[in-house]
Amino acid sequence: MRRVIECGERVLIPDVVLAEMVWTLADRRYRATRADLTDLINHLLQDANVCFEDGEVVWSALQAFRRTEADFAALIECKA
Repeated sequence: MRRVIECGERVLIPDVVLAEMVWTLADRRYRATRADLTDLINHLLQDANVCFEDGEVVWSALQAFRRTEADFAALIECKA
């Protein structure tokens, strides 16, 4: 995905893919922290070449994820 973004191609990240990405990165294998995940999502939100199903929902979910212990996938599913 990094190469696609760096080449200037626009990429759509569906909600389910974003939720699965966060879940996978937080797993025992990759052990991403909540801070790592919020930084990553924030970076994706700021990239003009990255689109989401609903950027406002992703933004709201990210803010709730920062403030609470809620699961990111649950926040996306509930449309934050």
